[in-house]
Amino acid sequence: MDRLQLTERVKIHSFAKHRSVHYVVWDILHHKGRDLRELSLMKRRSILESIMKTNASYHIIPQMDERGEDLYKQLVDQSMQGMVAKKKDSPYVSRRSHDWLKIVNYRYEDVFITGYRKVGSGWLAHVQFVQWTRHGFLRKPSLVEFKF
Repeated sequence: MDRLQLTERVKIHSFAKHRSVHYVVWDILHHKGRDLRELSLMKRRSILESIMKTNASYHIIPQMDERGEDLYKQLVDQSMQGMVAKKKDSPYVSRRSHDWLKIVNYRYEDVFITGYRKVGSGWLAHVQFVQWTRHGFLRKPSLVEFKF
C-alpha cells in the first residue's frame, strides 16, 4: 500500500514505524538568508557537510570524483533511474546546463499499444506490457495508462 493512500491515524503510525521516510540531500541553495547558488558545487557541498550530519532519517548523497562508469554499472544492476555528472566548479542553475550531464538508465519493454486519444495538449495511451511464459506463451499483460 502507498503511504499517501492511508487516512487512518493508527495505520499511518504503523506504516511510518515499519517503513519510515528517508530524506536524501544532494545540494544546498540557501543558508542563513544567503543565496548560495552562485558558489561552486564544491563550496556548496562543503557548507552542506558542515551543517548537516547523516543519521537514520536523512543522508547526503555520496559524491564520487572518479569511477563514474563503475557507479553507472551499479545503478543499472539495481534498476535505478540514472545519475547526474557535475563539474566541480559549476554554480547551481535551475535549467539545463552543459556543466551538469544527466545520464539515464533507459529500460525497454515490449508492449502492445491498445488505444490512444488526445487529452488537452497531450496524449493518453493504453499500454499492455508483453509478458511471456517460459514456454513461449503470452501471459495476460498488465494495462497501464501513460500521458505524454
